[in-house]
Amino acid sequence: MKNLKIVKSPITPAVSPAGIKVLGLLQKGCAYHVRGSWRFRGLRDQVREQTLLSLLQVGLAERVETDRHAQVRITPAGRSINDESERAWHHAPGDAKPH
Repeated sequence: MKNLKIVKSPITPAVSPAGIKVLGLLQKGCAYHVRGSWRFRGLRDQVREQTLLSLLQVGLAERVETDRHAQVRITPAGRSINDESERAWHHAPGDAKPH
């Protein structure tokens, strides 16, 4: 994913490469807040709160409060941006993968 660029179209907000990565993780499952940091199940590293806040601010993710902890999940708009960025990455010129 190192060839990702900031995705921006006339109707969508700019999303950083870190934001695209987090959207991809959110597509697979929620981020959750535990012991002072944001994490994804199965990953050891924490997610920078600034990245999540930027996605929340532009409406690509939403915060959900549960009985046990706070969660962030992807919105339909975020899912659309994630799908668009995956298509752009897979079809980028010069990135064709041999079969």
